[in-house]
Amino acid sequence: MKSASSLIGLIFLTFVIGTGGVYASDAELVDIAGSQRMLTQRILKSYCQVGLNEVYGNPTAQLQDAVTRFESQIVTIEKGSSNERVKRTLAKVKQLWPEYKALASETPTKQGAAKLLALNPDLLAAAHAVVVALEETSGVKAGEIVNLSGRQRMLSQRMAMFYMLQLWGIEDASIATGLEKANKEFSQAHKRLSLQRSNTPDIKKGLNSVSKHLKLLERTMQYKDQNLSFSVAMTTEGMLAEMNKVTAAYASLPAQ
Repeated sequence: MKSASSLIGLIFLTFVIGTGGVYASDAELVDIAGSQRMLTQRILKSYCQVGLNEVYGNPTAQLQDAVTRFESQIVTIEKGSSNERVKRTLAKVKQLWPEYKALASETPTKQGAAKLLALNPDLLAAAHAVVVALEETSGVKAGEIVNLSGRQRMLSQRMAMFYMLQLWGIEDASIATGLEKANKEFSQAHKRLSLQRSNTPDIKKGLNSVSKHLKLLERTMQYKDQNLSFSVAMTTEGMLAEMNKVTAAYASLPAQ
């Protein structure tokens, strides 16, 4: 049986066509750049899971996969867009990535988690800037909703990341406030997506599933109990998988 991370990898790979990792449309390129934004959070989340000895989803393999995919997608975006603004924003990601990768590739420790947390905001902001640059320079109206939907993937991992940091006892004032903010942003964006007139039956089905996952996650996150790390990991993986499919569906919609 394929692992959840392998299935997610396959979903990303279905976008690749031709040679050199060139994507079929600008909307799909927004999608893959959005997945980089998600991976910045997934890397630290998986790092913490390894440190907590959490076994759900094979976090060691998940971490290695996320690091490898992030690096390969830098190349994909470079080849997929010739826009100068995109290239400038991507240059910032390339500047920040080596230190983050090096820390994430070491044996997980609380000190390492704290260092990654300190670096995380800048790398996330840089990855987000690439998405925005692609969206605003592509001229594709679908880009905005693909961006919004894709950002939900990031937020699912961000909530899990902050929860795992709490469980591991990492001391940082940004963790509790970050978790609350990520939860609020996810809920607001979910409502907006649910109201989209372009939603197909499959998109509606996926969003309904995410609603159920979100309710369970919000109940679970009220408690700081390491026995609940499994539940948080499982729930957010379900949210990620569903939003991955929903985002792909938005990206494949005909241009308006």
